[in-house]
Amino acid sequence: MIYLDTSALLKLVFPEEGSDAVAKPVSADVDMVSSELLLVEARRGTARRAPGRPPRLDLLLGRVELIEMSRAVLEAASRLEEPMLRTLDAIHVATALSDPGPGSVENEVVARWTGP
Repeated sequence: MIYLDTSALLKLVFPEEGSDAVAKPVSADVDMVSSELLLVEARRGTARRAPGRPPRLDLLLGRVELIEMSRAVLEAASRLEEPMLRTLDAIHVATALSDPGPGSVENEVVARWTGP
């Protein structure tokens, strides 16, 4: 199981540095999960960068199981110790650390965090 944050997913839509590192594990027949936040962030980011790319994005989004942005996830995100972690990144980290459901044996976090 692979957790994708928005920056990782968008590397699959817009090839750039680091895209190969994301594409390799995703190219296998593997379950992908993310926060519901991914839906909004990815569509807004795609609309800004290339309005003609939604079909490719929608194909990728269709492969990702979205995890509810519950009160527990938001509470966990608010309590993460890293003070420079931005709000939306904290929600992704807290979601990745939450139990994504039955049968998950391993979580691989494919994410990029950029400091200040």
